[in-house]
Amino acid sequence: MEIPQETQELINYYLKMVRGDPNHDLLARDRIKIYGSFKEVDAPHYQKFIGRLAILAAQKVLKYWDLVKPGYSDQMPYRILEIAENLWQGKIQINDIDEDIWEDFYQGGGALLSSSEEEIPSAAKFTLCAAHSAFCLVRGIKPFNNFDRKQIQEGISNEILYGSWGDGASSASCAYSYQSTVKGKRIYDPVKCLEFWEWWLTQAIPQAW
Repeated sequence: MEIPQETQELINYYLKMVRGDPNHDLLARDRIKIYGSFKEVDAPHYQKFIGRLAILAAQKVLKYWDLVKPGYSDQMPYRILEIAENLWQGKIQINDIDEDIWEDFYQGGGALLSSSEEEIPSAAKFTLCAAHSAFCLVRGIKPFNNFDRKQIQEGISNEILYGSWGDGASSASCAYSYQSTVKGKRIYDPVKCLEFWEWWLTQAIPQAW
């Protein structure tokens, strides 16, 4: 489906903005405007669109799960995305998902996120959150539904948003651009951040739409 001209102009605006930003970041408050533009054009298709977009973002960073220390990886992000994809395609319904899997996603996922940096590196944790975000959006949950909208509008960072399950892109961008942790502070590579958002704006959005 072709992207409407007004929406494409908005995407072009944010692409230019990201390229000019020293950190090359695209905040949630800006992405919400892009989502809203699509929703105005085709509300019935909107939820399918953001679900597909989140799946694409999570798939792009799946490789970072391979950083997990041997013995701690059960391929959870892969399993989550497989179910999300099947839900999106209509191959299964929510009621088809076994209760044990739900428990595994929420309890097991929480345990993995609380693991040490040596066991589960930050990039891998972000990847797990990106996969879970995609699963939530495919289920019909709205982006940033469980986060304070005032904080979002004030420019809350993608790093803080990642644990809220956000829109998938928050977590995926952090996974893709994560560089290191120094004295408890995560450091991100601006060049990698730019690569991610250029891909998201120019390739992922058209593919998802």
